[in-house]
Amino acid sequence: MKTATLQITFRSEDDPEQENEQDSENRLALSLSLATDQIVAYYGEEKSVFESGKPCFFKLSGLARNVSGDTIGTYQYQSTLGALSVLSDKMPDTVTEDLTFAYEREASLSQTPIGGFTGEWIGNSGGSFVVQGKTVRLAQPGVGILRCTYASYATILRLAGVTLPQGVEEIPVLVAAIAGERTAEQEVTYEQSADAESSETRDVELEVLDICTDDPVTGAKVYLDGELQDQTTDANGKITLSDLTVGQQYQLKVTATVDDGASGDYVSSDTDTLTNDWFIVEAQDDGEDDGGDE
Repeated sequence: MKTATLQITFRSEDDPEQENEQDSENRLALSLSLATDQIVAYYGEEKSVFESGKPCFFKLSGLARNVSGDTIGTYQYQSTLGALSVLSDKMPDTVTEDLTFAYEREASLSQTPIGGFTGEWIGNSGGSFVVQGKTVRLAQPGVGILRCTYASYATILRLAGVTLPQGVEEIPVLVAAIAGERTAEQEVTYEQSADAESSETRDVELEVLDICTDDPVTGAKVYLDGELQDQTTDANGKITLSDLTVGQQYQLKVTATVDDGASGDYVSSDTDTLTNDWFIVEAQDDGEDDGGDE
């Protein structure tokens, strides 16, 4: 059983509020759940059980963020099977939470609003208020519960590469996130695909080209389901991916360095807007692989 672990550090530069944001990080509630919107967008329906070889999406909320919405501090995520990657670190999200005032003028939100803030007093009214960053400040000390709804961000994780061995019909996969002393977990079930009896494999040739010049890119690194391949692209910009399962979807990432040393590196394939972040292996030897960007 393989566990994929990755630690990412996000830090804002020249942010005078950074230290205070990090100090307050442990007060935030860390939440990990199935990313329903992304699952419906991908599959066309809600799902809680996923087939072998298919991706699953998770929403991670509660990470400390600065006033620009960027995550600060460190967090880790891991799974008992497959490979996890960040699909989006700033996915718009709606947060609803209650702030309690007991003869106080200020209270802190768990996230920094990026817009669309509304506040409604439940029961006793504490009067008028203003919002500055994560701070809600009353005109004067008050008593009451203020229900706050506002737009913020969440991190979307993608789980790929979960393949059940022959003879295993179902298996649970545990996904966990760790931020400081806080942890959040979510378990998802994978089952054997309907066509699991088919074990046909084939080689797929990948060609990497410069989109501006159409020239082949030599020495590009290729990641398949998060794993770096042993070889890089040759002088013709090509690499052979061996023994891929027919009908299975693979997550693809390509990175490369510009040869002239002056233009900087190419944009990673998973951060551009091209539809080349995944592909499905087709059975026809003379057919093209169906790929796209989700």
